[in-house]
Amino acid sequence: MMPVQGQIVIRPLTDADREAISGWRYGGDLAIYDPGNGALQLRGPDHVALASSDGTLLGYGTLGAEAQVPGGAYGSGADVVDLGMGLRPDLVGQGQGAAALLALIDEAERRLSLMQFRVTVAAVNGRATALVVRLGFRPSHEFERPTDGREFVQYEREPGSDKRAGYTLSEVESRDRDAFVALLDEYLGELSGHRERAVGATRASEYRYLDEYFGEPGRHAFLIEARSEVVGFALIRGPDSTGERWQVAEFFVRPRHRMSGIGQWAMSSIWARFPGAWELQVHARNAGAVAFWRRSVRANSQNEPKITSFDADDGRRLSFQFRVERSEGRDS
Repeated sequence: MMPVQGQIVIRPLTDADREAISGWRYGGDLAIYDPGNGALQLRGPDHVALASSDGTLLGYGTLGAEAQVPGGAYGSGADVVDLGMGLRPDLVGQGQGAAALLALIDEAERRLSLMQFRVTVAAVNGRATALVVRLGFRPSHEFERPTDGREFVQYEREPGSDKRAGYTLSEVESRDRDAFVALLDEYLGELSGHRERAVGATRASEYRYLDEYFGEPGRHAFLIEARSEVVGFALIRGPDSTGERWQVAEFFVRPRHRMSGIGQWAMSSIWARFPGAWELQVHARNAGAVAFWRRSVRANSQNEPKITSFDADDGRRLSFQFRVERSEGRDS
């Protein structure tokens, strides 16, 4: 069947819907989402059909505890509603995901008034990860499902959250140098605590590549802002500088803005601007950064990244090598 464009409506699931859903197969890494005979148990008001305006089944949604994945940190808060969703396999990647999820959110808000929403996404599902981040969900917890060890990430969205309101990414200009240097000082001070050996700059005045980012071809320095407040930066080297592939040289978001989604938004914006072969390195002992890069790279590359461990002058690092394609049709 061809993708169905237009409004997505919520209606009750029928027995014919459940029978059809039980036969859906996604293939590859997404085979973990194959409903199988479990679809026959999608009964009750918390399970709904996602349909076109003429009633054609496009997918299904779940509201409440049955959308949770064993092993997650869900607690007992009554103010958080879990959402689960599955699209018809032939619609995956065809631009229906955002409309379907927003329709499910609207239905939950209609039933329950304004609530905080949570979704749980398999770490290998880059499309779904990019979608929920784009719609204002922020990562809140990572875990492994005890039955098979698969990695999942929980994302939360505040009531009425919009699509990245107030986030901006701009290339550093000469007039921004002081603000950039202050951030670089903060970043290098924190970075020194993740090194296994005391090698490398600990303040901006020791960073030997500083001037190159204000003039050398192939180097790009970006400031990251949230509602006009500078909260981080990214230093990027292109093939003109590295001689081979794009590289994330340095990246920093101030601690109080982490886990808000702005870091992943910033890197997604950069990767959309510069598609191609990429590499980045992260200190192995920096667990938070390793988790961030795993999540962000998976959300923006079409295949699993090649991750290798090596011993650098300042200690063990992980190298990520991956490819980012042009963004058309990649994040839905």
